[in-house]
Amino acid sequence: MVISTRPVKAEILALLLPQSKFVFRMQGVDNRLYLTFDDGPDPQFTPRVLDLLGELEAPATFFCIGRNLERHPELAARAHREGHTLGNHSFCHQRFGSLPRASQLQEVEQTDRLLQEITGKRGHLFRAPQGNWNAGLLLQLMSRGIRCVHWSFDSLDYKKEPTAEFIQRMKVANPVAGDVMLFHDDGALCADALWELVPWWRAAGMTFAALPR
Repeated sequence: MVISTRPVKAEILALLLPQSKFVFRMQGVDNRLYLTFDDGPDPQFTPRVLDLLGELEAPATFFCIGRNLERHPELAARAHREGHTLGNHSFCHQRFGSLPRASQLQEVEQTDRLLQEITGKRGHLFRAPQGNWNAGLLLQLMSRGIRCVHWSFDSLDYKKEPTAEFIQRMKVANPVAGDVMLFHDDGALCADALWELVPWWRAAGMTFAALPR
């Protein structure tokens, strides 16, 4: 049974680069888990995720796709207002490996401008589509003061398994302190499952935090 994926390439990058530039797992934290959500904002599911995070008092990080942000800025504004961190997940979520470098940077900058309209700041956290990193992209982003974020714990929620099976798998997976956990707020699965999982992890001694910029 597949428990979760912990990407080897990203882990190697984290050994080579300072945490101020590239995040795989947060170091030097006490029992904190970092919930992150990709691919929103989604008008059907993001409000449900925000409702549960608010009720459970669990700050998180949302990596927004620019075209979705353009359509639903009020959802990202709500997340920001409620104390969550907003991050950049490109504008169109294309496979970066197939795009010229100039197009990659244009995707980053276009989404960053949309996020600036909400946060009043530039240079938001960036997560590459599909976690597809290359040295040239990393160097360009770091030279712009942009912190790159991967994940150390993949929930695999995109597989859309039954909620009960997903919950059980997550309990067995046993995240560790500092894990940056990948979920998606464009479907019902994580919104349903986290109602049970967040209290479960908290009962095991974990706390929750949004990623710092």
